[in-house]
Amino acid sequence: MSVSTIQTIPLPYLRRRPVRLVLYFLLGLTFVGMLAWRFVPVYMDPTFENAIVHKRAVVGMTKEQVLRSWGSPYQIDVTYTDSGVRRELWIFEDWINNATVKHRYLFFEENLLVAGRCLSATHEAAASARVIPPVYAMGQAAGTAAALCARERLRPRDLDGRR
Repeated sequence: MSVSTIQTIPLPYLRRRPVRLVLYFLLGLTFVGMLAWRFVPVYMDPTFENAIVHKRAVVGMTKEQVLRSWGSPYQIDVTYTDSGVRRELWIFEDWINNATVKHRYLFFEENLLVAGRCLSATHEAAASARVIPPVYAMGQAAGTAAALCARERLRPRDLDGRR
């Protein structure tokens, strides 16, 4: 056998070193972008002054900042977890007329505003509200309300619930 009869088989495209380096670079860039997307807004407005001026509540605000933004709540419910974490539910009520009232709820855990499936409901209603479609509906309602507030330059309490 001679050496000249051995043929080299070309590597598949994705196994070539320059292609792998470009793919790893893009993957790393995507990861850095995801981190920046999460943390850059906090650095742009670390004291939430812009949100307070526009009468918005933002996750991460302290109770004092929310009081400056929305005013005082109608009712505060305080509970403690088994591990001793203090949780507060602030309820804001705005009576439009005798039959219509707008409610806004904020949840604080250890003095910080938190988000999630925050819902005040009975045991039976909470069981059906924890699944994905009602959560989508709650997110859609919150997003629609935020868009209306931004478009019409209103506070959330000034929104017309019939629209």
